Amino acid sequence: MIEVTDKAKEFLEDVLVRSVNDPELTLRMVVQPEGRLRLVPDRSKKADQVVEKDGRAILLVGQELAPILDRLTLDVKETNRGSKLFMSQQ
Repeated sequence: MIEVTDKAKEFLEDVLVRSVNDPELTLRMVVQPEGRLRLVPDRSKKADQVVEKDGRAILLVGQELAPILDRLTLDVKETNRGSKLFMSQQ
């Protein structure tokens, strides 16, 4: 399962609060056609891996993407353009 740092959880929670008005939705990590990862609002599905913060789902990873992200860590890096999510190997 993907590991998500506390800093990344805070970042995801902030994105979720600012951009998703429906409490039934959370952020799902998906692969775009060009191979880049993206976060989109979605509902939880039975086989999803769910990352929570303070009891609230903040990130969903579908079963098709979970093996690819296994043993990766999602974290936040500060750049000259602000905070950005990034992944590294555990």
